[in-house]
Amino acid sequence: MRLATLILGLGLAINVPLRAAPWVLADCGAEGQTAWQVFEQSVRTAKPGSHLYVPKAYPQTDPAAIMDFLYQYRSLHRDQLETAHLPVNESLLAQGIANSTVTYQVLRVENWSPLRCGREQRRNYFILIRVFDVASGAEIARAALAPSGLYASYVTFRDAEMAEPAAAQRDRIMDPAQAMQVADAQFNVKGQSPEYVATWGTIYCPMTSPCLAFKQANDAYIVYKSALYKVNSGPLLAVGKDLGTPEINKALLESLAANERLVSLGGPIYTTAREVAHTPAH
Repeated sequence: MRLATLILGLGLAINVPLRAAPWVLADCGAEGQTAWQVFEQSVRTAKPGSHLYVPKAYPQTDPAAIMDFLYQYRSLHRDQLETAHLPVNESLLAQGIANSTVTYQVLRVENWSPLRCGREQRRNYFILIRVFDVASGAEIARAALAPSGLYASYVTFRDAEMAEPAAAQRDRIMDPAQAMQVADAQFNVKGQSPEYVATWGTIYCPMTSPCLAFKQANDAYIVYKSALYKVNSGPLLAVGKDLGTPEINKALLESLAANERLVSLGGPIYTTAREVAHTPAH
């Protein structure tokens, strides 16, 4: 089963797998395998009080991921701090969690960034948790967890963003299949295997604001800032060889055509992506 995008109340426990059949255009080598196994074992055997402990190590369902998020957030004791000492609107998040007046949406984000193949841990994907206020439907925050269930990042939203219509806020990140239907109509394509991805480069899609990627025949595409880019249109570029120093990076970026951008594919591999001219479907 692929991920069902669900809005979950705190008391709702439905065992839904996070997602199946992900894909990536470049993956990790075997050289980090020993360290990754050591890290995974450390997380799985960690006890409460350890910085590696989460109640559901390597969560495989939405409720398990939410449990890990809540455990780590509550350990920060944000609800006991004065609003002036918190990031913008985080008091809404803290109080919403404390009073069980928030709901959650869970999505899997494939990791195409260099963080995929870390020195200590392998992060093939991130678990994105969106937090909504029940009463208003406003999106309060997003958190990204590593596959281990440990925190990777989180952000809160500003007043102007939370004032947008609730439906528009929810549709900022649609279910991948629904987002694919929108892209099909917008770009006149028939995409397959849609997924959300986190990337680095001049196509920058952070783990908390991922981009839609999909396949069509033997090609791969990514939607970035309302434009469509063919990802596998250029040579593979390796960090340490083809890029990685300020001088090499500068020369590489200056060599790109106006319709080209640099995008990471996972681990140390990048490529150039080329914008695709399109005729909207009628």
